[in-house]
Parts: sequence; structure tokens; C-alpha cells
Amino acid sequence: RYLYNLMDQVLVKSESSSLRRAILEEVGAKDLLSEVWDLKEVGFSLVAKGVDPTKKDLFLEVVDREIRRMVEEGLDHAL
Repeated sequence: RYLYNLMDQVLVKSESSSLRRAILEEVGAKDLLSEVWDLKEVGFSLVAKGVDPTKKDLFLEVVDREIRRMVEEGLDHAL
């Protein structure tokens, strides 16, 4: 659960997160929220508020691209 809370802080809540910026700018989200839950399995979800439902594929593409970029290039240490 600690790892998911860390992901939440670094990927979603940080104003300098490239994932957050990309979703707000490219997808046109008004805000980006996340939820971590711990039932039988730990889960993590992203919610882009105020996005036209027809932009679902763009949202998924941006998330995939940014996560892959972070894995390949590493995280910005300023986060």
C-alpha cells in the first residue's frame, strides 16, 4: 500500500508531474484525481475530471506514453 500512496503523490498530486501536466494540457482535464484502495488486492485508479468522454482513447494513450517515458528515462528527481 505504501508504494501506491507514493505513486499517488509523485504521479498525480505533484504539480510538477509530467503525467499530470500532460493529462491536463493534452486531454483537457480540469483536474486529475487518484484513488488507492486496499481490499483483497491493492488498486490504483486515475480519474480525469471534466473530460469529454470521446477523449477516452487519447487519455489512455497519454497515460501509457508518459508512464513508459518515466520507466525509460526515470523520474524527475525534483518531484
